[in-house]
Amino acid sequence: MRQLIRLVEAIYGKRALAGRFHMYNLFSVQNADAVSAISHFEQLIHEKETTLAAQLVSTQELQKHPWLLLGWGLSHHHSWQHFSSLKKLWKQRIAAAGIPTFGKPCPKGIDYYHPSPPLHATKEMILEELVEIYRKTIGRKSAHPL
Repeated sequence: MRQLIRLVEAIYGKRALAGRFHMYNLFSVQNADAVSAISHFEQLIHEKETTLAAQLVSTQELQKHPWLLLGWGLSHHHSWQHFSSLKKLWKQRIAAAGIPTFGKPCPKGIDYYHPSPPLHATKEMILEELVEIYRKTIGRKSAHPL
């Protein structure tokens, strides 16, 4: 959370901020270990305990935001078919909502680097990169305050 606060403060500078910062998770499994969480998610889908559609928000909900930061990490395993499909569905839903997005993309696919990497030494670097990506892709186009 501190990293996201730092990101918003870096993007908006000294302007007074009033509003809310909403976070959407790719799926609803709570677990600090990404690999375990994704594996559990895959199992829940396989056992029909939940669906991919249940993990999405509406386009109307997404349209309430001036921009979206994509940062779901780089975890990947060939057996995680539902997880891969869910990322694609999120991107389709976001595109349908017409909301500008930014994030640091992985060169090998649809993944985006997490905005708060586990290594403390890389947190400042990713923060600076995300601010630069924001300025280049959304920047002054966004007239909406947070």
